[in-house]
Amino acid sequence: MNACDTSGAFTAELPADFSFTYQRRASLTSQGRVLWCGLIGANAMVVATGCALIGAWPVVPFAGLEVLLVAAAFYWVGRSDGDEESFIVSSGQFTSIVRRQGVVTAVTGNIEWARLVLSDPQAGGSITLRYAGKTYSIAQHIPEAERIRLAAMLRSLFRVSIA
Repeated sequence: MNACDTSGAFTAELPADFSFTYQRRASLTSQGRVLWCGLIGANAMVVATGCALIGAWPVVPFAGLEVLLVAAAFYWVGRSDGDEESFIVSSGQFTSIVRRQGVVTAVTGNIEWARLVLSDPQAGGSITLRYAGKTYSIAQHIPEAERIRLAAMLRSLFRVSIA
């Protein structure tokens, strides 16, 4: 089976067996976020202590609030650390596996019974798959240029509707 990633490795022709996997890229690991939060907190406490020593004690609670907001933002970003998406086509069957914020959604089915719905495919719009009365979003986090190429490749495999 040929594997494609989102680094521009999509080919013009779609092989009989096809798959793509996309993992969310993060610039900081969870340990890196904890380290940065600690460094920001230490810096804020040094400044707040200096302000308190010269009599500007009302600054101290705001330093704590700043650290709390940074920690909340890091937590929010960290919820999506393990997000990934796989889409496999093989022997007339498709499998879509999506993991978002720890929840795994998987669907497998017959290509002939599925419909690919493209919304504004030339502008990198969304790609959804309708199967068995349900709608599944695919390639949601893939960069626009890669989503356009993926949509063009999947058109040859599925019945397509333009939304």
